[in-house]
Amino acid sequence: MGYEAMVQMSLDTIDRRITETIRTDELARGANYSLYHFSRVFMQITGFSVQSYITRRKLEYALYDLSRGRRVIDVAMDYGFGTHAGFTKAFKRCFGYPPSLYRLHVTAV
Repeated sequence: MGYEAMVQMSLDTIDRRITETIRTDELARGANYSLYHFSRVFMQITGFSVQSYITRRKLEYALYDLSRGRRVIDVAMDYGFGTHAGFTKAFKRCFGYPPSLYRLHVTAV
């Protein structure tokens, strides 16, 4: 299996398990590579570290859920963020504004 196929398989696994805790070593083991080699190849192909990609993907899914009117705390817990504050901080770092502001804007439109 080529590197691109291996990374795509990992991206599919991440999307399939998006509400679970996903560890880099599990993805590396599933691809039959060492953690070090897997992480290097993943970064080279995607431009993100594995955990940065997972967090960003979780936040993208959370953004969709918020656009459907779900409560911020419920979305935060569904995607494995331990606290409302932790989710808000990650969301703001990723998108530039807090989830409550996004939710208010979307529900007002």
